Amino acid sequence: MNVKKTGTQKGKNQSNLQEMNRSLILRLLKKNNVCSRAKLAKQSGLKQATITNIINDFLNWGLVNETGIISGEKGRSSIGIQINHQNYYVIGVRLARGFFRIGLFDIFGINLNQSRFDHEKSTGPEVVVAKIKLEISRLIEKNRDKNIIGIGIAVPGPYFSHEGRIVDITDFPGWSKIQFKEEMASAFDLPVVIDHDANAGAVAEWWIAPNKQLTGTMVYLAVEDGLGAGIIHDGVLFRGAMGTAGEIGHVSINLDGPLCVCGNRGCLTNYASSKYLMERTREELPGYPDSMLREGFSYQDVVRAVKAGDPLAVAMFRETVRNLAAGMINILCAYSPNEIVIGGMISEFGEYLLKVLEEYVHGHTFPNFTEQVTINLSTLGPDPSFVGAAALAIDYCLRQASIFENAIRT
Repeated sequence: MNVKKTGTQKGKNQSNLQEMNRSLILRLLKKNNVCSRAKLAKQSGLKQATITNIINDFLNWGLVNETGIISGEKGRSSIGIQINHQNYYVIGVRLARGFFRIGLFDIFGINLNQSRFDHEKSTGPEVVVAKIKLEISRLIEKNRDKNIIGIGIAVPGPYFSHEGRIVDITDFPGWSKIQFKEEMASAFDLPVVIDHDANAGAVAEWWIAPNKQLTGTMVYLAVEDGLGAGIIHDGVLFRGAMGTAGEIGHVSINLDGPLCVCGNRGCLTNYASSKYLMERTREELPGYPDSMLREGFSYQDVVRAVKAGDPLAVAMFRETVRNLAAGMINILCAYSPNEIVIGGMISEFGEYLLKVLEEYVHGHTFPNFTEQVTINLSTLGPDPSFVGAAALAIDYCLRQASIFENAIRT
């Protein structure tokens, strides 16, 4: 049976197609930085006339600039186009164990300001949520002269994106009862995008870190007091059915290991996190009287001790990284990535971390698996998930180009 499309249906389909085309061009501009109309047509597969119409809209909205003459293919001169990243802004919020950080970013992910607010374990989640709302409102009010188009929030996992709820924050009870997405989205007349902090870090690495490819598979591994992964394939974040894909920290590497809060035994997070490194170093300290570490040492003390070659610190670091390598081999086998990027507190050990990781990873799985992947440290500073919070909002807006049109009209 043939079904005749109504004018409304046709209009909706055309509108959706226009949105998809605009979003595609925005993402290509974000990746290319400066690009000619001809190159955009070639990379997108769209007709030159379509590219011209889209770029004209973007120019009218102040979303892009013409940069002047650039050298195109075969030596031909063209007018360059680039995103005007200083005309639109997003707010990024990073909720962590014991604090949250908030800041304003441009749509290239450049942080313009930030503030940190600490809270105790005894502070109820309702109080923290109210404080986050208050600080977002203050930041919006302080920047009323700017086009703020979205809010991104990175949260500890697991995070049920289909329910908009944080499953658990270790040592900070009560969060599972909070409808976090609903609480935040209902408070603001802006898109609010929330995701696991590892997913946020992955989006940031894909969109904001330099020299990333448009295609392929990248896994971002966040190693802090907990451990999680964000998986990007061809520019799209893989979340799974419940939004909890990438919870690599709760893959068991020892079936007879200690009971985890998730109910499993021997979870990777209990063997390869920064918390594990600190606990094991404290346990072994009495047996190393000549160690440069003393009772009450900090994480930064351990970092310095490892870099100085302290026997205790190096032994515990290598033990932790060996366990982490077991988890990375699982990632290689499960996802076959082109690249694994490591962020979080563990990345403070720098190139020595990569050296020890490669030592343990190579030779413990199929050679072809390790030959195809590069392992790198995050280049997004000490807190990639904070940048990732902004990247969540940026990514959403780049995929919903009409947001920019609506922003310029208000």
